[in-house]
Amino acid sequence: MKGKWMAMSLFMGALLTSCNTASNDLWDALDKVDLRVTALEETISNANTNLGTLQKLLDAMEHQVFIESVIDTDDQCLIQFSDGKVVAIKKGSGSSEGTTVAAPTISAKQDTDGKYYWTVNNNWLMVNGAKVPTTGE
Repeated sequence: MKGKWMAMSLFMGALLTSCNTASNDLWDALDKVDLRVTALEETISNANTNLGTLQKLLDAMEHQVFIESVIDTDDQCLIQFSDGKVVAIKKGSGSSEGTTVAAPTISAKQDTDGKYYWTVNNNWLMVNGAKVPTTGE
């Protein structure tokens, strides 16, 4: 009888040790996912801010407003326009504790019809097969 109890005790000990290791691995994986999500949230926030700034730059181009000065700080670039408006472009590292997040390059360029359209990584941004204009129409 002692042999059965000893075998069962060893089995239960091994099972508990295995469960504890799997649990630690799961928590480590969740911590890594949390870091990646935090980095993505920061990247998206910066991209949204920069898109608003890009829209202001395009508006300035359309109204023939020019840049008077650019001030480069540690975390942003401030652009002063001839009409007195100032826009800020946030700088981002693109990484968080060794996790690199590649952000797309969002821009705009003029097409042959003379209008400006959004681009992503220098390709036209398309919705339902049509280019997306920078101004609402």
